[in-house]
Amino acid sequence: MRYALGLQLFFILWTPACGRFLGSGPVLDLVHRVLTCESELPRDMPVWWAGRTGPARGLVEFLRLSGYPVRVQWLEDGSGTQGVPAIPAVLWLACPASRLTPAWRRRLDGWIRSGTHLIVFADEYDKALNEWLDARPADSSRTIDAVTYRGDARADWRSVRTRPHRVRPLVPGSGTRTLMYAGPRPGAPRLMTLHPYGGGAGILAGFTLSDLENAKPGALDSVWADLIPYWSPVTLQAPLRGSAVLRMDDPQSSSKIWNRTTPSLYLTRYPELDPGEWRTVAELLAAHEARLSI
Repeated sequence: MRYALGLQLFFILWTPACGRFLGSGPVLDLVHRVLTCESELPRDMPVWWAGRTGPARGLVEFLRLSGYPVRVQWLEDGSGTQGVPAIPAVLWLACPASRLTPAWRRRLDGWIRSGTHLIVFADEYDKALNEWLDARPADSSRTIDAVTYRGDARADWRSVRTRPHRVRPLVPGSGTRTLMYAGPRPGAPRLMTLHPYGGGAGILAGFTLSDLENAKPGALDSVWADLIPYWSPVTLQAPLRGSAVLRMDDPQSSSKIWNRTTPSLYLTRYPELDPGEWRTVAELLAAHEARLSI
């Protein structure tokens, strides 16, 4: 298992990149940074259970629900770093790149050269990012219902079916590595590329920012979570061998929405657990010497 979802236990898997965290180079902030703007995520609105507050909401929820620490930074605050570490290890651009000022572009260039991995979505792309990405979205879009991906060049390619997505295939340069295809290989259009740049990299995805909305049937969040450890400067893992892990969320409130709504909402299709089912859960935990956190 290459990543831990919902666990707040992080163990650094030592790799050559970890030297940057031990004083041999720039110090990188392990907290995922989301760089956004007021139009995409109004700062005075909560992310949780507040309706659709902006396109960047799904990204923030995805990172939090996947167990990754996340910090939001707004373009309107300027390109300074007062109050936050100077160099993020992973930076998600959740605002149209055309909004980046020259000062912000200089700041991002320095970060990426120092080790930052920048992730950009097709709907946020601007040609000003070409030096970092070495790829661009195609002018036309298409609908897909499957992706093929791998993070490590030594790993096998995996094919996963998803709900239908409208995507923009990518036109990569010669210096990129493909992380995902829009369907079975070979011959499928490229859908995610990585371009090494200085000590970091630029990653372009042919999806829209809202595709990371977590609570959707067949969403791509599991694919993204599988990829994050590969192109992060370090790998975050929890050792799960010999353990049983069960994650549950609001097991009782879900039934209330289930009973009131016709047809039922897609994110609350689970009826409330009865006492007998809870006893079964307890028996499983005891049999496996496991623990349950709700």
